[in-house]
Amino acid sequence: MLRNYVEVEDGRVAISGAPQTADDVNWMVSQGIQCLFSLHPVGEGARARLAELDLLWVECLVSDFSRDLPPNFRQTVIAAVECISWKPKVLIHCQGGGGRSYSFYALTLLERHLPMAPALSQVEKEPQRAFVHGYAAALRYDGEEPGGSPEAT
Repeated sequence: MLRNYVEVEDGRVAISGAPQTADDVNWMVSQGIQCLFSLHPVGEGARARLAELDLLWVECLVSDFSRDLPPNFRQTVIAAVECISWKPKVLIHCQGGGGRSYSFYALTLLERHLPMAPALSQVEKEPQRAFVHGYAAALRYDGEEPGGSPEAT
């Protein structure tokens, strides 16, 4: 079982810590996960097993949302939204299954045009809440990359 595994949307979205072993990946697949969004590197055993499977796996390594984001970060969030709409279950993970995963999940809620309150209810730490607010504000302006600096676009 993956560390801190929680289903945040019944049968559609789960959050956890990073898979480390092939057994972690096998368990993940047994739960119906078909899309994986990695915000933290997976273990070597997990990486080898993922390479053998027919999963959509997107690595968007983010160490901290208060720093510059990877290029095309918003496109990664949108890809997660698309997966949520067509795959049986999506897993979003960071290192421990806490802050970054929930923050990323909150962004998928905003991209699905849900109100701010449900998105913020997913995020506990103030810097991450500020990031979600900034992302939401940037969504209201054409041409801006939400949450990122101009270099992140």
